[in-house]
Amino acid sequence: MAAAQGKVIITCAVTGSIHTPSMSPYLAPTMSIEERLQPALRLKPEVASLNMGSMNFGLYEMLGRYKEFKHDWEKPYLAGSDERIFKNSFKDIAYILQSCADNDTRFEIECYDIGHLYTAAHFLERRLLKPPLFIQSVFGIRGGIGPHPEDVLHMKRTADRLFGDAYYWSVLG
Repeated sequence: MAAAQGKVIITCAVTGSIHTPSMSPYLAPTMSIEERLQPALRLKPEVASLNMGSMNFGLYEMLGRYKEFKHDWEKPYLAGSDERIFKNSFKDIAYILQSCADNDTRFEIECYDIGHLYTAAHFLERRLLKPPLFIQSVFGIRGGIGPHPEDVLHMKRTADRLFGDAYYWSVLG
């Protein structure tokens, strides 16, 4: 007899917003918060991703993976990523959550570090996020938590303590 299962959510994310056109032609890396928000406001998706904090992704390490770039600006963009911040301030996060509140859009909460879980808890307390949360823990990105099994356990234990049974957890590494 198979164990009872809840509903399953299947998503297909072709890329993230930190990529350059040589890595993926689907997203521009320098969109404003208004530009980033437009698809969610216009299309009203059931689920959209939302990073729970600003990050320095340190993409300079990707330079060695590409021999050619589609645009002249990509190589210097990657090389300069050691000082560039991917901005997701508390104000930005609140604005996105408030802007999509009438859409019934749920968010896949991307957490690249422990502090991002606490940020999600903060917005849950402010009632801008509604349970159950969809927590996506992301491991192994330069600037975030590492992929060591102890890091994974630390994220899981922290999420359990902060959200109890009011969240679904997924992992990306």
